[in-house]
Amino acid sequence: MTIVLAAALYPAMGVNGLALGWVIAYSIGTVVAFLDLRTRSRGLEGGATVATLMRVVLASAGMAVIVWIVRLLIGGGSDAQLAAEVLLGALIGATSYLFLSRALGVTEVWSSLQRVRR
Repeated sequence: MTIVLAAALYPAMGVNGLALGWVIAYSIGTVVAFLDLRTRSRGLEGGATVATLMRVVLASAGMAVIVWIVRLLIGGGSDAQLAAEVLLGALIGATSYLFLSRALGVTEVWSSLQRVRR
């Protein structure tokens, strides 16, 4: 699906079409995987899943704003500035997501990190 969408959208939109093809394909894949998981597990407690999803969306949106601000502050055209933008954006983005998810009560992130430490 990714290749078909990318090939269909690239002529009209260029590189943006490639990105859009990936986003659409992975979004559809996520919905299909969720429905399959829901069927296999005989339900995923819909209300609890939606509440957790909303907290994850809020933490992700907060992270995106913070990374965008970092990009604006560093912005520039030199290779060093672009490298700093990517590296600091990733570091600050991951850190801000961890703090935001903790503040919003996304316990799944922290329980996963604890499993990794063990």
